Amino acid sequence: VERWTATSRRNGSESPALLRPIRPGPEPTLSMLSRSLFRVSGMLAATAKTAFRTSAVRCFALPTAGEMTPGSAEMKARAQDARAKFPDLILEPMEATLFAIKHKAKIIDVRTAAERVSHEINGRPGVAVTGALSIPLDDMVSGSAPVPSGPLLLVCSKGPKSLVALDYLLGDVGVDGVWVVDGGTTAWDTEGLPVESV
Repeated sequence: VERWTATSRRNGSESPALLRPIRPGPEPTLSMLSRSLFRVSGMLAATAKTAFRTSAVRCFALPTAGEMTPGSAEMKARAQDARAKFPDLILEPMEATLFAIKHKAKIIDVRTAAERVSHEINGRPGVAVTGALSIPLDDMVSGSAPVPSGPLLLVCSKGPKSLVALDYLLGDVGVDGVWVVDGGTTAWDTEGLPVESV
């Protein structure tokens, strides 16, 4: 059986369609259709994975109560994720001090009032970085405290909560100029940098 197709040519004006024969090809078999469907489904799956990865990079969720609870598995996981995403925004204490002076950055303690009083810093409770403003992450997320503008240097007791705050401020809020003190107030105090009682 010979098949035909219609074609048209344009030479400045529409010309009548011409019929030309097509050489007959093999009729599609079930195995041919299955292979084609398999290839298409594979391409769709790859596209879906790429789209998911892209959205995962661009979308940030509000921190959950678990992610804001010191020592929890949820906080550790989100902090580890933030550390992997933003390695250049994590500063050693000495580096952070010089940065804060040079850029006139506000040092923000993201712990709650209860955490600031009860958490032990090198065996001493109630220790904070000198001059740090107390703006708990929990209050920023709930809306009961304003989110400060950058440049900001975030600190907590040992680092994880400030990493969660970094992830939140950069992703959900879109604050520019946010960095974290690696190791938190504990590392700051270990380096002999100024601290105060709360």
